[in-house]
Amino acid sequence: MVGQVRLFEKNADGCLYEVPQSDAEKMRSGRSVSRVMTEIDVLWTAEEEAAREAEELAAQEAAAASAEAARQKSVARDVALAKLQQLGISQGDVTALIS
Repeated sequence: MVGQVRLFEKNADGCLYEVPQSDAEKMRSGRSVSRVMTEIDVLWTAEEEAAREAEELAAQEAAAASAEAARQKSVARDVALAKLQQLGISQGDVTALIS
């Protein structure tokens, strides 16, 4: 049913009932239709909620680990530059060597 728009027909009371997909094209032929977009809420199962919470926690932990690794790399770079400067090598010299 992917990509197919389901067809509903009103009865005399204004209630909708679904037209079987096999009859939908025949029923649409020569008749006016309105396209209605529907929004629904679906309750998650306890297993789905637990899995989602675990995914979110893992993503937060990964982001924190990545930020910590970046911080440690920056600190190590600063320490290395300071040692080089103590040896008389300037930041410009280091930049020239790297490029």
